[in-house]
Amino acid sequence: KGGAVKTGMLKSSGQLCLMVDADGATDISDGLPKVLKDMKCLVSEYQRNNSSNNPGYLPPAAVFGSRAHLEEESSASRSKIRTFLMHAFHFFVKTLCSARIKDTQCGFKLFTRSAVVSLFTNLHLRRWAFDTEAVVIAEKLNVSLSEVGVIWHEVDLRTST
Repeated sequence: KGGAVKTGMLKSSGQLCLMVDADGATDISDGLPKVLKDMKCLVSEYQRNNSSNNPGYLPPAAVFGSRAHLEEESSASRSKIRTFLMHAFHFFVKTLCSARIKDTQCGFKLFTRSAVVSLFTNLHLRRWAFDTEAVVIAEKLNVSLSEVGVIWHEVDLRTST
């Protein structure tokens, strides 16, 4: 998955690049306005703090959709083992990688073009957890980061429709 996302992001041409999981678990009508609003805040903050000859410049920034606000509810809709594994993974990410982004695995993220280039050219993980590596790289490169809660529903891909 990481290799495919890396290729897609680097081939994209927009000034803003949205990464969305194919299963449709995140409600785009809820999530998109939220990540766009936070992105606008990150860009405005950068422009206030940095004088630039190019007012249209979008600095390296990323907004992560998050299910962290759903953790209390998750034990009711997920198996106990899955809930335990989720909490364990979040603990290790917070301890070893980043305390700024609580949910690195939600597949709903918005990046500026400059962040895409900075992050995805340096990405090495080609499978699962590439998102966590992206957060670590972002922090090392001082990419502006934000996290916003999104509506998310677990999708069971084992059942056919």
